[in-house]
Amino acid sequence: MRTLWYKTPKCEGQKEEDKIWKELINDSRSGKETKGNTIQHDKKGSYETAEEDFNKLHPTNVQSLGNSKFRGKWGDMLDGSNIIVRDGSKGKRGQLGPPTLVRQNDKKNIKIRYN
Repeated sequence: MRTLWYKTPKCEGQKEEDKIWKELINDSRSGKETKGNTIQHDKKGSYETAEEDFNKLHPTNVQSLGNSKFRGKWGDMLDGSNIIVRDGSKGKRGQLGPPTLVRQNDKKNIKIRYN
């Protein structure tokens, strides 16, 4: 299993975020290896499942994705990372990829793809 990044919790809310995020990762399976700074996981579900998982994390400053061909939203996590949920992703050979939940910080991206 690949190592996940977590910053040291600074408050109870951040501890709860990390607990929920770890549960989401544990409920998924390791996905395709990447050459870059992205770790991918796969989970059964749809965009609605991804959106429910997004909402479990209680991000702040939630906004709709603008200038995107995908429906979705993003918000801020207490540790300074961003969380993004979208109803699709860029797939192979121009095909639409699955709904995705992404946690980003300045060093690493962790994606959960729902299908």
